[in-house]
Amino acid sequence: MDKLLSQIKSLLESEQYKECSLKNDINNLITQNENLNFKPIKDLNKFHFNIPSYQRGYRWQVQQVEDLLNDINDYANQQGAKQADFYCLQPIVVMEGGKTNDSKIIWDVIDGQQRLTTIFIILQYLKLDALYSLEYETRDKDFLNNIINKTEKDITNIDEFHFIQAYKTIRNWFENKNNKDNKSKLGETLLEQTQIIWYQVEDKANGENLKSSIDAFMRLNSGKIPLTNSEMIRALFLINCADENDSIEIKLSKQQKLAAEWDNLERELQNEDFWGFITLNNPFKKEYPNRIEFIFDLIEGGTVKDHQDKYSTYRRYEEFINPKDKDEVQKKIEALWLEVKQYYWRFHEWYIDNELYHLIGLSLLSKSSKLQDMLKSANKEQQSVFISNRKQEIKQKLFKNGVEKTIKNVSFEKENGDSITDKEKIRNILLCFNVCTLVNNKNSQQFDFKSYDKNKWDIEHIRSQTPERNSIVWLNEIFKYWGYKKNEEIPDDTDKEKLANKIKDYENNKDEDLIVEVKKYFGEYEQVSFTHKIGNLCLLDASTNRGYGNAPFPVKRATILAKVKESRFIPISTRNLFLKVYSKNMSNMMHWQKEDCDDYILEMINEIKTTIGE
Repeated sequence: MDKLLSQIKSLLESEQYKECSLKNDINNLITQNENLNFKPIKDLNKFHFNIPSYQRGYRWQVQQVEDLLNDINDYANQQGAKQADFYCLQPIVVMEGGKTNDSKIIWDVIDGQQRLTTIFIILQYLKLDALYSLEYETRDKDFLNNIINKTEKDITNIDEFHFIQAYKTIRNWFENKNNKDNKSKLGETLLEQTQIIWYQVEDKANGENLKSSIDAFMRLNSGKIPLTNSEMIRALFLINCADENDSIEIKLSKQQKLAAEWDNLERELQNEDFWGFITLNNPFKKEYPNRIEFIFDLIEGGTVKDHQDKYSTYRRYEEFINPKDKDEVQKKIEALWLEVKQYYWRFHEWYIDNELYHLIGLSLLSKSSKLQDMLKSANKEQQSVFISNRKQEIKQKLFKNGVEKTIKNVSFEKENGDSITDKEKIRNILLCFNVCTLVNNKNSQQFDFKSYDKNKWDIEHIRSQTPERNSIVWLNEIFKYWGYKKNEEIPDDTDKEKLANKIKDYENNKDEDLIVEVKKYFGEYEQVSFTHKIGNLCLLDASTNRGYGNAPFPVKRATILAKVKESRFIPISTRNLFLKVYSKNMSNMMHWQKEDCDDYILEMINEIKTTIGE
């Protein structure tokens, strides 16, 4: 026992346990129980481990798998007195969970499944015979047992994705030039000199062992990588989804059904476009490693401040589904799980309906309405009424003075020209125009809200707002655009006199076509009255806009069309205006004139009125 205490003390004093509350739990176990001992990995051969349904899934990332391999490898390569008697892994906490058909104990893993699973995958990769069996209660039993032959095509849930990633990490680690000849040595070290701290929780009589194992699981995990709300809620749901009088077979069937539905829902939420849509203007301003948790947060309600307690959602569910009347528990679980699925079905309905998708996305990005309020309205209103109310909210937010008056009067600068007006309002009107265009077209194309929400967007001047300052750069761009290569490029520091001489040279060479085009473009250097009107503005991602600077219209046009050809996301109205789709006079594709500006504004007014009304 002295050696045991010494080893554990050394382990707990290491840097990785510096701020870990698990240290206190283990200290208590050491002083209060005699069920704590060490087991070499080889002694686990033929053991049967079960990961109960209430446990979180397998979640080790590349770094954690590599850290384990590196630690074992470092120990294997230590020499002489520096090498400890054995390499010690963190504790495994287990409880007897039943018997196999041949009367061997099935050990329910309360804590340590991440390590056991990773070691199990390493043993498979090394093709070592000293394997224990490891089954996840609500998972396909064959997947992990045959991980070597599995690929991404076989994945049906998030745990299996992480199993595959762990196996790839192990394979890549060994195939590294520094490790490829190390299989035999590391395998021997893993089996013979790697030990786990084994703690067996006492079995409770009268059917209390499950409750005891759950309590131990929650307590031991409280001080490590914290469980998320959804992982803890999942445990509560799976524990309580069956009646206490159900047989083991019926209980397991109910748990597997709920677990499968949970995994399917989580998998659907992994669709990045769908996820990007439903989390536009995320009301809780936080990341979701398990995306189903977003739905739980929505059901709980509240604001960012209300969710500063990271377990507030779990506590709400824990309080609700543990009433004194045990007969109501199962019914409440069924009702709560149905509510979660109804939220998902509502999101899916919005996502696949062209009009709903675009109106809701616009409402969220323009802050015309909140997601929680729209969800409540959708449960009370007919769809036609719901759609009409969204349009009214958008009009009230963006067009208080009417669509036509607002669009014709809005300007990028105040009349005195010295300060910028409401850029956010202009951005939202331009977004509204794009959305309304797609709603009215009634085609299958969807506005890419995810890209729009994640990227930075500029309000771009179609015809440049700085005509004088970059005239030399513009001329260079024009020459490049037409592919003219006359002796040398015009240098950036060329002054007007040199430029005039350069033009004279071209005239002397009788290059009349070029001179005609160059003189035409000097017209674009002139300040025009519509520079800051919305008819000279469009939405463009910041990287493209700042990439071509104050280029003339044809250079911008060529850049935009090249982006479209590359399948880059360009808002539909931005693409259309550079194609002159809105212009009635198509005779000059190389300039953006007042007539183009007026036609663009007229189209904007008509599209928005058609969608949301006057």
